[in-house]
Amino acid sequence: SKGLDLPDRLPAGVSPAQRPIDLRQATEKFIAQIRPQVAIFAGSDVMLTGIDACAASGVATVLLCGAAPAKAGLRQRWSEFRFRSRLRQVDHVFAGSAREAQQLHRIGAESDRIEILGPLEERTPTPPCDEREWDALSGLLSARPIWLAALIRRNELEAIDEAQRAASRVSHRLLLVIVPEVVDDGPAMADWLRARGWRTGLRSAGEDPQPEMQVYVADEAGELGLWYRVAPTSFLGASLSPSTGGGQDPYGPAALGSAILHGPHVAQFAQEFARLGEGEGTRTVHDGAELGDAVSEFLSPDRAARQAHRAWEIAFQGAEASDRAATVILRLMRERLG
Repeated sequence: SKGLDLPDRLPAGVSPAQRPIDLRQATEKFIAQIRPQVAIFAGSDVMLTGIDACAASGVATVLLCGAAPAKAGLRQRWSEFRFRSRLRQVDHVFAGSAREAQQLHRIGAESDRIEILGPLEERTPTPPCDEREWDALSGLLSARPIWLAALIRRNELEAIDEAQRAASRVSHRLLLVIVPEVVDDGPAMADWLRARGWRTGLRSAGEDPQPEMQVYVADEAGELGLWYRVAPTSFLGASLSPSTGGGQDPYGPAALGSAILHGPHVAQFAQEFARLGEGEGTRTVHDGAELGDAVSEFLSPDRAARQAHRAWEIAFQGAEASDRAATVILRLMRERLG
């Protein structure tokens, strides 16, 4: 590892090692000590001496979404010359795009060893759900339009209130479900909403969503997956202002079929939102008025379902690519183990 932000607890059988300096003797010593079956090189900053050492030791090599470093003039030609001979030693090359595959083939990778993989992403665990509770709530709420404000902070309640008032003019039976980011905020949020005139239920008080309720504060821990399944549309909190925390993970609602709305401040999950946004799998809103308009539009089941489906496809594309890479790596390991 070099510059990696590793978790405190690694899975069983996984241990980190400091990457050696990119010199032949140091790399050969490192490979001899580690004795891997497969070595994986990711990105454009590839250790060329590492590929050499693996080839000399009979270690299978995989290049993940890598390309020759971009340089100009003589530096580019020299870089590609050095990269070319190593590419011929790599057992399998995963390119991130057709353009990258063409570049890799041009500078020496054999075409039968190149596979266009697409973007790699870690599979986000799907939020859990109590199936019996889901069945019960689905029956209880099946006749009502619902939207979810997920992982909301207190300073976002004004915008949520504004959005619910606007959308309720379109559908007077609309139910807003709020999941606080901090579950202990639930009672205070419910009190604030009641003071604004909303008929509000509180889950931690043992209340179920009733027909007369307009807002339901779902402040029980571990139930986010349940509400993503129940609500056709989800607004992801901590995203309306720079001070609200940088957004929430969008792959939970994407995996569970809920259309996604969010504010513009999502730096904590910038890559995920960028991918979903490019594929029109999310919509950005900037304030309560825009959120109300979007919720009103997504009251159309077809509109919400189309966007939710786009998000689902994008979210699982990266996971499928990761699964494919793992399949190839495991095959190479089995071959080396005989």
